[in-house]
Amino acid sequence: MKKLHVRGVWLALLLVLGACGDDSAGNEPGAGSDAAASGNDASISNAGGGSGNSGGAANGGGAAGTGGESGSQLGDGAVVDVRSMSDANMGPITIAAGQGKPTGIALSANLVYWADEPNGTIVSCPKTGCVGAPAVVVASTPSPRGIALRGSTLFWVTGAQPDSGSPQATKRCTLGACGAAQIVDMGIMSGGPLGNVAIAADDHRVYVSGGPQVITCPVDGCGDAGLTRLGVTAGPIFGVAVGPATLYLARPLRGVARCPLSGCSSIEDETSLAVVPGPFAMAVDSNNIYWSEYPYFVGAAPPNDAAIRTCPLAGCDVSSAKVLATGRAWPYAIAVDDSNVFYTDAGNGRVERTPKNDFSHQCVADHYRVCEACAGVIKCDGTCSSACIDASAD
Repeated sequence: MKKLHVRGVWLALLLVLGACGDDSAGNEPGAGSDAAASGNDASISNAGGGSGNSGGAANGGGAAGTGGESGSQLGDGAVVDVRSMSDANMGPITIAAGQGKPTGIALSANLVYWADEPNGTIVSCPKTGCVGAPAVVVASTPSPRGIALRGSTLFWVTGAQPDSGSPQATKRCTLGACGAAQIVDMGIMSGGPLGNVAIAADDHRVYVSGGPQVITCPVDGCGDAGLTRLGVTAGPIFGVAVGPATLYLARPLRGVARCPLSGCSSIEDETSLAVVPGPFAMAVDSNNIYWSEYPYFVGAAPPNDAAIRTCPLAGCDVSSAKVLATGRAWPYAIAVDDSNVFYTDAGNGRVERTPKNDFSHQCVADHYRVCEACAGVIKCDGTCSSACIDASAD
């Protein structure tokens, strides 16, 4: 038997991804994450998990209608513990459980939307939870990852299905009109070896990430000349969010950063906001940034525990960031409204919310940094995971 050092594998893969150029972006289709911003602020859009004002999305489960939903109802599943949205300092509340692998998330005024990658669906239910109002299928699509909602337009990215002949792609439809014949291919291609992992949208453009740069094009589609790239080529970007004039990025190799929408192609254009290992999802509102910490390349092995943090838009030292959630979860995507942070737990099949003002959680500032001889990582409680993977000598 021999030991494979988990941290070494992680860093090696990240370095490979960082070295990979984005030249293939014009030839491969892609996948991604989430949506708009504060539910009442139509000028901001979040991804890697986002929230947005749906512009009249209705809680409907029947025939298609303008601003409404269409699709079949899903069972209640293992939905638990629905409490008042005004409850504060009570920790995460489960909106839905028993999902396959919930990835992207987005919000309207009253509904939460999420993608379920293995089940090939994008579904919705009330923000208060699915009890008494079962989740409704909004769209059926191969392997959906990230989603974004802007007005009544739903955007998403898909992952390729092995041997299915279905490539990765970026799609859109109008809520209430998301049948197979009504879904439009945006023409955004893959940005990296893993495809795309995040998507955001504002009134004019969509932003898709997963490779070393963000791919962007007009909301109506890329066409022949509409596709451009933003960001420094410095490793993958797993989370992306967009404000009125700023793009926010979650980079596993560099932490959380921002760059101007007017152009961001050199290291001088990009401003570091928080230096933290393993940022994954990204969201913003009018005052704060939000990110999840999950070491994707280490995998979801137990002792690795995730965290969600927040700090002002100007950035912060991680030691002063507020901790909104911790635990053995994979917070794949984040969405925020005026009162709550919503997130998908892809590892445990849950959709959850937690109050924005619940700062009772604790996670050490050096979370996920290397510790001890076995290339373990520091957990939220400050202990070392000492995680190694055994492999046969052959």
